[in-house]
Amino acid sequence: MRPQYDPERWTPAQRDAAKAQELAAPGFARVTRTTVERMRYACRKQGLWGLADKRVVPARGRRPAGYADERVVAAVLEALRRQRGRSKGTVKGLQVLVGQVLEDTHGRGVVECRHARRSTGW
Repeated sequence: MRPQYDPERWTPAQRDAAKAQELAAPGFARVTRTTVERMRYACRKQGLWGLADKRVVPARGRRPAGYADERVVAAVLEALRRQRGRSKGTVKGLQVLVGQVLEDTHGRGVVECRHARRSTGW
């Protein structure tokens, strides 16, 4: 262990400041004690993933439908499957069909489909 990181001699804030100086030396811009503290916390909480720049690295576990209820996504896909080969219809008609699929599969009012309910009165 390097002397500037000895936990018996230095406080965590002092060790973070030493790490910030070490990182700033080769040219990393804006490395402060607070930055190192944040990085240490993120690493403790999320492991190495916590240190990755989420703006550059795609988020792990990304879902194509975002945070939509999986039951609603499945109902939309089923409704589209039922419409295959027919007239395209309207969005409102698709919403009604999705509501029917949800009711048939899960029962009336069990699965909330907020956006569609406002326009169709489910």
